[in-house]
Amino acid sequence: MPIHFAIQRTCQCLVGPAARRALLALIVAGCGAEPETPLAKAAAADDVIAVRALLSAHPEAPRSNELQVALHWAARRGAPHAARELLDAGADIDGPDGRPDFGWTPLISGAPIISPWTTSA
Repeated sequence: MPIHFAIQRTCQCLVGPAARRALLALIVAGCGAEPETPLAKAAAADDVIAVRALLSAHPEAPRSNELQVALHWAARRGAPHAARELLDAGADIDGPDGRPDFGWTPLISGAPIISPWTTSA
């Protein structure tokens, strides 16, 4: 099958409910990741002692990518104490999450995913 037919067929399949399900699957798949750095892991666990220790051992520049990623993990996991420490260390409350394809703010990262396309039983 020529590529343009395959693309056209794919686009036709993604119209309507299928597009919504595909988009939701992509969003949920992105949310299934785990923090990769020690600072992000400590922030996600709301471990303030570890966050302070890591920041004092390796101070991060304000608005650094490391601080931003850790702040997003704190927001995503509902870790207010770690988030406060990261903000005090210079993380930007409106800064992007370090993923060029998304660029979400901590508010978006912390919001629960609620699908408007599902129905309650």
